[in-house]
Amino acid sequence: MRQYWPVPTLRDFRAIAAALLFGAVSLAMLALAMAATGREGRTFTGEPQDVLKGDWYVGAFSSLGGVVWFACAAILTFALAFWPRHFKVLAAAAMLSWAMGIDDIFLLHDHVYPMIYLRQELVFLGYFGAAGGILLMCAHEMPPRTTIGTAATIGFWGLSAVLDQFFNFLDQSFEDGAKFVGICVWAATWIAQSYDSMRDRADPLPAPPA
Repeated sequence: MRQYWPVPTLRDFRAIAAALLFGAVSLAMLALAMAATGREGRTFTGEPQDVLKGDWYVGAFSSLGGVVWFACAAILTFALAFWPRHFKVLAAAAMLSWAMGIDDIFLLHDHVYPMIYLRQELVFLGYFGAAGGILLMCAHEMPPRTTIGTAATIGFWGLSAVLDQFFNFLDQSFEDGAKFVGICVWAATWIAQSYDSMRDRADPLPAPPA
């Protein structure tokens, strides 16, 4: 056991303070949602399978997609804290990952955005426009692997959109499967790029003495 413990400073508690603040804001939003809807807290805090009395595997594939989204977004955000190379491109990829991940999990494009007069078509156009802008940035300054991975992602998402609009007679798994593969390619591409950008930022080792 350590014999000497340094006196903690306020800076040492910033992370805990941020976590407590986030928790407090989340609980305040929960209270507002309960008051606005008149529903009990369990509606918001319970798992959908329990609240809606469904089987345990209901929505499992969709939830897995959310896990991949948030893992990618969290790693990108962590990398940004170190001001890596290609900071702007990584920041854009992180923001798009968070936006689409939250949208996927909470179905914002289906149930929330229309309430504020944002049509689903405009939301999807915005996502594709953002991904296209990131692709153009990649083509100018990123390695070919990242450019190809981003282009492949857009291709899978485009296929998913086509299946949704014109092939609704097919099982939903075709549309969602194409989107899921795109999410996986996106995550693999940008997690690898985060690592490379952080590694390239590291100062080179000093040359050995002559």
